[in-house]
Amino acid sequence: MKNPETKNAAKKEKKPTSKREATLEKAIDIADRVISALTVVFFVLLMLVGGYALLDSYLVYKSGSLPDDIAELKPSGLQNYTLASLQEINPDIVAWIRVDGTHMDYPVVRGKDNTEYLNRDYRKEHATAGSVFLDYRNDRLFNDRYSIVYGHNMRADLMFSDIKRFENKQFFATHRSGRLWVEGRIYRMEILYYAKFNAFDNDVYNLITYRNDNAEQLIDELKRGAVNVRDDDELTVGDKILLLSTCNTMGSNDRAVLVARLVLEAGDETVGDESDLSRLEAEKEILKRKDGEASEETVEMAPEDKHWMLNGIVRQAALVALSILVVVIFVVLGVQRLKLAMKRKRKAEEDEKNKKKPENK
Repeated sequence: MKNPETKNAAKKEKKPTSKREATLEKAIDIADRVISALTVVFFVLLMLVGGYALLDSYLVYKSGSLPDDIAELKPSGLQNYTLASLQEINPDIVAWIRVDGTHMDYPVVRGKDNTEYLNRDYRKEHATAGSVFLDYRNDRLFNDRYSIVYGHNMRADLMFSDIKRFENKQFFATHRSGRLWVEGRIYRMEILYYAKFNAFDNDVYNLITYRNDNAEQLIDELKRGAVNVRDDDELTVGDKILLLSTCNTMGSNDRAVLVARLVLEAGDETVGDESDLSRLEAEKEILKRKDGEASEETVEMAPEDKHWMLNGIVRQAALVALSILVVVIFVVLGVQRLKLAMKRKRKAEEDEKNKKKPENK
């Protein structure tokens, strides 16, 4: 049976040996609680960011995938094709585009401007992935000598994200063609360049200047940004040119593009689209103004993808939160090691004192 002195020694084991150690231990306990609370806060923040990312991915995939009633109207081959059924869903649908060997296989719309379909689907309902759309300044029947079609660079191989794959020389070499179905005719797309441009490039995106004129200068501008080109083929001034444009990198003004020649495969080309007369007249009025006044209005810049910018902010916030959480975890581990070291030190001191005392039997 232990005597009272042994019991008192056991109680003293739990008490600090000095005021300095008591103050230090108290400070460590407070710091431990604060850090634990911060850890919980940052963990919850990361959970919210992760939840947003999952929801965003689902919404992007859902909005970028064609609904069944539109997907079943996909054209095939050189069959007589009409857009009538698609235009019953949305009269703004003007074509169907497909790039062979890729996921780019979508109807093409044309809105009243280049922002209408940035975040709207083919039913004009809100959609993160938007729609593939023809520049509003282009003829809806693709009668212009130079046309531009835009699509977002989305995840999961949606919309025009596959354009970036053409930067790989082997992929570019083995993917040369596509097809464009327009009301009353079918074009074969011969892909000649993969290029990169700035969204504020006044030359490449200047349709009023290059839509039906200055073909030689346009070809020079397109070559200027070319990353991959066909060694066995080249654009000529008589070609009908189609530019497919998408965002190159998140949150930047860079654009990745495919430059293709349109070759008529079936149907007859018409002289013009009467539904575009009002648009053309409006542009003529703009061109009548002074050059300085008209410069900003006549040059329509490539549409900006706000979804990329939002996701960029969210990703940066997630990275910052994750970095802070990692630092907090290391601090917590350091505090725990310090507390453990102090406990071991006190125990060793108590053990040493007990050894010096005579054992009572």
